[in-house]
Amino acid sequence: PPLRVVLVHPEQPRNVGAVIRAAANFGAESVRLVIDAAIWDDEYERQARVASAGAWDHVPSIQQHDTLEAAATGCGMIAGTTGKLRRVPGAGVPQTPEEFFAAWQQPPPPPTWEPALPLALAFGSESRGLGAEELDQCHALIQIPTPGGFPSLNLAQAVGVVLYEGTRQGAPPAPQLLAKPHAHLPVEILEGTLTRWQNLL
Repeated sequence: PPLRVVLVHPEQPRNVGAVIRAAANFGAESVRLVIDAAIWDDEYERQARVASAGAWDHVPSIQQHDTLEAAATGCGMIAGTTGKLRRVPGAGVPQTPEEFFAAWQQPPPPPTWEPALPLALAFGSESRGLGAEELDQCHALIQIPTPGGFPSLNLAQAVGVVLYEGTRQGAPPAPQLLAKPHAHLPVEILEGTLTRWQNLL
């Protein structure tokens, strides 16, 4: 299924922008933000847009919501990310991204999985992660292993790792992205670059 990124109470607009860039890289269906309208002001959005490095306009949909439930509307499943190895009723114990997405390839599919609908990937705030209320709404948990002994990833790094594994194991890019033309460099720049490389040979 297509992948939907849901950020629950993100704190730093630059991280939001970097997440949107990762979402564009890997063809996410949309980015949904569970964020207070008072926090999402013009300056917050400006910083997020700048940090996205032009990717803002390459994500089919970027929306704000009041709750995780609202942000995941229309999805067949919610997978929450966590930095702690813990069991959550209804979601079980965390799996690595590879284990989680590999389970889709094994028949029969998980009973909570609706393959025709988007999969919501929920990420908590930078300082606290997902709260108990959000974890209770998840059907599965994902934990990124960090053998270096420091289990703390930047928000955008975590999103990138999970999206990469999902697309590696077959999650399709959003159809809207396939239809968008790619930006091309001007011919004179390409010709100049080629000439410089030829001079180096």
